[in-house]
Amino acid sequence: MESPSLTNILCGGVLVVYMLSSSTFLSGAAAANDDETAVPAMFVFGDSLVEVGNNIYIPTSTNRANYPHNGIDFPNHEATGRWCNGKNSADWLAERFGVPSPPPYLSLDTKTASSYMAGASFASAGSLLLNSSLQNPNASIGFADQVGYYETVYQVLTSEMGSAEAKTLLSKSIFVIVIGSNDIFTYQANTASSETQTIPPSDFTNLMADNIKEYVTVSYNSKLDPSSICSFSITQQTAFCQELVDPNNLIELQNPMQALYEHGARKFVVAGAPLLGCTPMVRRKFQTHEACSEPHNSMAATYNQQLQNVLADLETHLPNSSCSYLDTFNILQDLIQNPAPHGFEEVAAACCGIGYLRALIPCFPFSLYCSNRSDHVFWDFVHPTEAAAKLIVDAFFDGLSSHHDNLSLKQMAAT
Repeated sequence: MESPSLTNILCGGVLVVYMLSSSTFLSGAAAANDDETAVPAMFVFGDSLVEVGNNIYIPTSTNRANYPHNGIDFPNHEATGRWCNGKNSADWLAERFGVPSPPPYLSLDTKTASSYMAGASFASAGSLLLNSSLQNPNASIGFADQVGYYETVYQVLTSEMGSAEAKTLLSKSIFVIVIGSNDIFTYQANTASSETQTIPPSDFTNLMADNIKEYVTVSYNSKLDPSSICSFSITQQTAFCQELVDPNNLIELQNPMQALYEHGARKFVVAGAPLLGCTPMVRRKFQTHEACSEPHNSMAATYNQQLQNVLADLETHLPNSSCSYLDTFNILQDLIQNPAPHGFEEVAAACCGIGYLRALIPCFPFSLYCSNRSDHVFWDFVHPTEAAAKLIVDAFFDGLSSHHDNLSLKQMAAT
């Protein structure tokens, strides 16, 4: 088995979804699923924060987590491809909704309706929100391709179950979208060495948010002209910007949520970007245990506001749909500032890794790992521990976080 390279790990995924709470957050274990939250299936789209093993089934991918010490607290201590010591946020969501954790789509040998009755996971470490040729199909499943796989599932369900029955199943199902952190990490990595920024951060995050909602085309009939956002750089054009505006590489992307909606989806759970500047990976780069990276956090906050505007507009224009936005940014900030009430002690260093903050070298089989994993917020250089993931999901499921101002996940399930 080939271990992932450090380059692939860097863009491997990032817990974008679901990070945790303030002093008003109740952190007790959540009750099991009951009749009022009956959900037949859950479909998951995103990056490594919710991946359950798709990349294992991409023969050319080294961007995998199916090796120790990942999975050390998972049943049978199995490294399944989750970037975690145990269950991740997708697993805890499924448990709360009362459905089996959706299997990796690529793991299913039989593509029949019975294979998808409890849902499927299309999430893949390294996935980008923006549909650029920078997305390496030999290493990860891009977001557009994830949506394309789901459309195949929809065709199978409607063909075997009949259109009416399939649409009923899907209208009651939950569609989880956890994506965007890798785009921000890529942007920051590409601009860090340049004296000028190729694309202003707010324009870039606006493009990300629009990619959730609108078509991205060569003509680009939106508010933002890709050629103009690249004109800010005089001395250097980064590869990311060049790929973005090159007509030969820019791929037309249908609005993902619109596409999902047209194929039966009605209940969307969409996570904002977390406090990316406070991850062990970013803290290590700046060699400071206390301070976080303001550029990363500022960009994440800007994207989150733009994303909320997009979701509000979509909910208005998609009849009978509901969108629950997960404010991961402020919740993680609360957890880092007030860890003790929630049972955590270490908020800066990773549990598994090597080097400063255990974030110089990721969690490989030869890496060091902590024994007190439930005390740590971060399992590795960027992903949360099983304990943190559970508290995150419980907060949003029950609507107990002070930062949750829309439907709780429990309320959404009951609608």
